[in-house]
Amino acid sequence: MKKSMAFFMAAALVMAFATLTSAQDSKGMHGMDHGSSEMSDMDHGMGMNGETIRKEEVEGLLLTYRLINVHKNLGKLQGMEGMEGLKEMIGTVPSHHMMVDVTKPDGGIVDGVKVGFVLTTPDGARQKAMGMAMGGGHGADLNMKAKGAYTVKVKVKAGKKVVMDQFTLTIK
Repeated sequence: MKKSMAFFMAAALVMAFATLTSAQDSKGMHGMDHGSSEMSDMDHGMGMNGETIRKEEVEGLLLTYRLINVHKNLGKLQGMEGMEGLKEMIGTVPSHHMMVDVTKPDGGIVDGVKVGFVLTTPDGARQKAMGMAMGGGHGADLNMKAKGAYTVKVKVKAGKKVVMDQFTLTIK
């Protein structure tokens, strides 16, 4: 029970911070390279906003992917007051959180979006996850602990439009 509560609290903290920084993103920072050091400074160097790993226009939708290293961020939070016990959690929570922001190519909002992820690990195992809407994007927790090449397949449903994207991501 204690581990479950600690997991929930840490996951909620990481997600809340990611949501807040993502919401900041959508409130007037148009034209800024969201992978820049300016954005990193905004999240106080915690990396909670994630690293932009891909931008791809697919059938009139702009898909911007960000990857958050949850284990690394929990390690950074560990020394903060009230965050005792996070070290034990690192092995019990997914290692990464992948976000995809779905917008029009001009940055306009796309309503009614649903996102599904299929991740194939370096050893061939598959993980499926539905994205949860947060701060203008959709995110899912994924285990990407092993080093190597991962295949990421994403299905985006925006109203009646369905688009697919696929790419390879290497974890070093």
